[in-house]
Amino acid sequence: MIYYIFYEWLFKSLSAGGGGESYFVKALNVFQYVTFRTAYAAITALLISLVFGTRVIEALRRLKIGQEIRAEGPQAHQAKRGTPTMGGVLIIGSVLISTLLWARLSSIYVWIIMIAMTLFAVIGFIDDYQKVARKQSLGLTGKKKLAGQLLIALGVWGALYACSYYGWADYSWTLSSAARWSERASGFCGSTRRPPRSSWAMWGASPSVGPSGPSACSRSRNSSSS
Repeated sequence: MIYYIFYEWLFKSLSAGGGGESYFVKALNVFQYVTFRTAYAAITALLISLVFGTRVIEALRRLKIGQEIRAEGPQAHQAKRGTPTMGGVLIIGSVLISTLLWARLSSIYVWIIMIAMTLFAVIGFIDDYQKVARKQSLGLTGKKKLAGQLLIALGVWGALYACSYYGWADYSWTLSSAARWSERASGFCGSTRRPPRSSWAMWGASPSVGPSGPSACSRSRNSSSS
């Protein structure tokens, strides 16, 4: 939204009207740069979290949306019972609002990222909701979390493939990294359009996945070859 107001509309209108030499118009030109908008988007998300963080926590306390602790766990952990959970609502909300304000919304990649992030957040929400509703510390099982996250990752792959296939966006399928292990593992994690490989990075970045990193990639390649 801010990009379209200050660059697409204000900057281009003033430049076309012959005011392109003024310092004010030149200053507006910075809104086209991704680095500038990324920095201020991060600051905006931080400010939203700081302003609404306390209110969200208090609202969660009033609604009695708190963490459940296993009865067989250490006695010291029982003090954590009732700690407000579902705080991801504040984090995801801050990021989404900030993105809508500062991103160039005509980019298909922005919408793919926001939709994917929201779907991952939905899995976390369902997990927390089941804990609160059942009054126990166990929500979704690990297999259900991984299955949902894998489906989302494959969905992102499908969206990117469709964008490339139909010419909606010029997406590069080359996965490049400066790390040495990327070159050694390129046979498994390299440039490809096959869904399991192109979705591996997104799926492996999930907190529910334990083995990640170069060693895990190498182990997966060795196990697949054997």
